[in-house]
Amino acid sequence: MIFLCPFVLASLAISAVQAGSYAHDANVIELTPANFDKVVHGTNYSTIIEFYAPWCGHCKQLFPKYKKVGKVVSDLAVQVAAVDCDEQQNKQLCSQQRIEGFPTLMVFRPSKYSHDSPPPKKSLHAGEVYRGAREVKPIVDFLTSRIKNYVKKIGRPEHIGKFVAQEKTKHKNKVILFTSKSNPSPLIKTVAIDFLETLEFAFLKVKADETARINAVLNSDLDFAKSVLVVYDVVNGTYTPLTGELTKESIEKFLLDSGAKPLEGPLSKRGRYIGDVKEGKASKKASKPKSKAGKNTKSRAVNDEL
Repeated sequence: MIFLCPFVLASLAISAVQAGSYAHDANVIELTPANFDKVVHGTNYSTIIEFYAPWCGHCKQLFPKYKKVGKVVSDLAVQVAAVDCDEQQNKQLCSQQRIEGFPTLMVFRPSKYSHDSPPPKKSLHAGEVYRGAREVKPIVDFLTSRIKNYVKKIGRPEHIGKFVAQEKTKHKNKVILFTSKSNPSPLIKTVAIDFLETLEFAFLKVKADETARINAVLNSDLDFAKSVLVVYDVVNGTYTPLTGELTKESIEKFLLDSGAKPLEGPLSKRGRYIGDVKEGKASKKASKPKSKAGKNTKSRAVNDEL
């Protein structure tokens, strides 16, 4: 049996803490100056960041809840991240974000994408301090409210043809969700973000007497008792439904098989990069600070739009 002296045990404990409380969590991204800009500002996802210190009592209380938040929103267009402000390499980063107490939760949200005037590539996401309850549901509700909506509403079955024939996006295939809901879910809004530049999305709330009219438009015999997702091919003018359960994985694989290329999400190049960051495989070389408070902001506009 090997005995370790108290000094060695203490050193091991400190090393474990310094490794980052979320270092091995699959749903929380540990941020450093090397990856902060690319992870936070290089996306159409919103990002919540906990700025923490391992010794902080309130941080320890938040730790299991924050991990659960990461798990709950793991399939949505929200990134859950953390910065250990006790790490020497992160101190300047925390200072730039004007962190004065622990834990501080900040949410960074992208500007609204527009076909006519897309945001500048070097724009910063607008940041806001989360001041709500530090419980799982309030945080999740706040985050889902920050997911941008690119899913248009089709009012009636007769308007389906108008949507698929849009002049501005005539080169893009169209995705339509037929549902009993009055608003698009966070999941379909997420999928729309993942395929933002390659597909156009809409939803139609199906009423009991509209099934026959919808099937007449789609030239199908679908049952709309449950939600149905359909892709319209602009080249051959056909509608193809996704059969089976609608999960993020099944929807995005279906869209990928239809020829669409995602810009974000697990099936994209960026998704693989985020996976590498979580596993510590991404570059650890620190990049030059690009978002100092009060410095270097003339070349990078902050987009503040809900």
